[in-house]
Amino acid sequence: KQYGDIFQFDVTMTYKSEAALSQKENDLKKLQEDSRVKSATSMAVYHGFYADEGEDKGIDLYVPQDIESLPTYISLRQRGSGDTISLNNDGAVITEKIAKDKHLKVGDTFPIDNGDGVKKAVKIAAITENYVGHIVYMTPTYYKSVYHKTPQSTGMFAIMKDSSEKSEQALGNAFMKKDTIDSVSFYS
Repeated sequence: KQYGDIFQFDVTMTYKSEAALSQKENDLKKLQEDSRVKSATSMAVYHGFYADEGEDKGIDLYVPQDIESLPTYISLRQRGSGDTISLNNDGAVITEKIAKDKHLKVGDTFPIDNGDGVKKAVKIAAITENYVGHIVYMTPTYYKSVYHKTPQSTGMFAIMKDSSEKSEQALGNAFMKKDTIDSVSFYS
């Protein structure tokens, strides 16, 4: 259910940390124009932490650069009703396992470290259905209001026209030759 229902992307590419913004924009444009790709978007993904009974546990923060296109790649929805959840600038969307484990509800705040070593209070705007991992979704505006820095794209998500092994291998090889790409992962 996670891949296909929730995560609708087929491939992720991670930038090398030293890649410049202009290089990232160029890579995204090249990926969007690639004949094997149906659509692509950039995303800031930070690997952070939250405290759970005195122990830090891993959590991923997803900050889409294009909020409007997020539903093409990731379905945020309420369990049961399937009602769509939209990101807004008033809080973050957290996955249901975190909410259950930490006894959190909409309107609560929750301290999350974005990977820089400092936990900041994140307000919960909604809780989304999820099956794998702990994830927090937020708009670039909300991220900046919490962490006082503009989120920088760390990679790209794409949907393939054809997810055959041959297409995936050709796309992966083409992008791994770039100085800016650190990794390519497929989810077919």
